[in-house]
Amino acid sequence: MAVMDEFKEERANLKNQPFKKKLSYFWTYYKWYVLGGIAAVVFLISIVSSFFNRTNYALYGAMLNGVPFETEETFLNNFMDYAGIDKEKYTVSFNTSLSLEGNPIGTAEFITVYIAARDLDVIVGDPDSFSRYAYSNVYMDLSEALSAETLAKLSESDRIYYIDNAVAAQIEALQNTNQSAENIILPDPFKPEEMQEPIPVGVDISNCQKFTDAYYYKEGISYLGIIANTKRGDTAIKFLEFLLSE
Repeated sequence: MAVMDEFKEERANLKNQPFKKKLSYFWTYYKWYVLGGIAAVVFLISIVSSFFNRTNYALYGAMLNGVPFETEETFLNNFMDYAGIDKEKYTVSFNTSLSLEGNPIGTAEFITVYIAARDLDVIVGDPDSFSRYAYSNVYMDLSEALSAETLAKLSESDRIYYIDNAVAAQIEALQNTNQSAENIILPDPFKPEEMQEPIPVGVDISNCQKFTDAYYYKEGISYLGIIANTKRGDTAIKFLEFLLSE
């Protein structure tokens, strides 16, 4: 008897069997199709849910070695009011769980991934953590982002953090040939006159009352840099203006 004839005969006999027998037959021959279908539906629901529930950030930053006070939420709300951000549609957030001391590998991976995905807009850090990224082409050249007047005022008060592009080129050349750059002495970031090619990449926000009322740094020193490839550059600059508008 042909296979198809056997199949038809078995199906015909099954019609007269009790429900439990029918269910057993169905599960034996179709369970993998059922499980596969369920898995596909669950996956589809997960994708759709993550799409609709994805947080829309107006600004997202990394706070390296910083600790938030209870006033952080008020601080962020005040910035959103200042920048005219729709709180129903967007949010502003800083990841304050990052540390290059307690979890250096996890923090480095987080920053690398978020920068690559263009989901990180700002880094705030103490002198040590901020300098780790200063010579890695991570921060935006502030001379291209801030007005000449703002830049001049910040420079006069020694609040601009500079890197020497000539030194950055040396470091990159060594890294490209798999050589260590740890013996290179970095110049003082607040003495551009001693550099060959000074580039402003950060701002000292240690004396910004709004910021220090919301976050704690154990040495009382913190710098802010805007990520070079941010897709929310205008909001990042607004955030810096907010801190400086006292």
